[in-house]
Amino acid sequence: MEEVHVWISGISTELRGGGVIAFDKELGDVELLSLHGETIEVVNDLVPSGTYEYVEFRIDENKSRVVESGLDKPLSVPEGSARVLGPFEVLAGETTTITFDFDAEKSLSRFPDGSWALGPVVVVLTKTR
Repeated sequence: MEEVHVWISGISTELRGGGVIAFDKELGDVELLSLHGETIEVVNDLVPSGTYEYVEFRIDENKSRVVESGLDKPLSVPEGSARVLGPFEVLAGETTTITFDFDAEKSLSRFPDGSWALGPVVVVLTKTR
C-alpha cells in the first residue's frame, strides 16, 4: 500500500461530569503514511479546565481509502471513529498539548477480496502543559 487516507469529519471529547464537547472542525482528508514523524494541529481552542475521558476522531468511511498499486481501494471503518481514552487533564490558565500517534500499519487489515478495514490503533505520545 502506498497511501492510507482517512476523512476526519469531526472531533469530540467528554469532560468528566460535564458532558460531550464537539468541535466544529472537519479536518478532511488526512493521509496517514505521509505523517510519519510529522504532526498536524487538530484543535486549538479554549476548553473548560477539568479531566477529559477521551478524544474521539469521527471518520467518514465513504471518503476514506487505501491506495494500493496505484488503485483506490475501499477502506471500511466499522466503528466509524478512533477513540483515544484518557484521562487527560486540562488546568485552568495553562496550555495543554496532547500528541497522538495514529499507527496506520497496525490499524489496517486486508481482506481476501482486496478491500481494507481500519481498526484504529492510536496511542498518546506526550501530554505537556
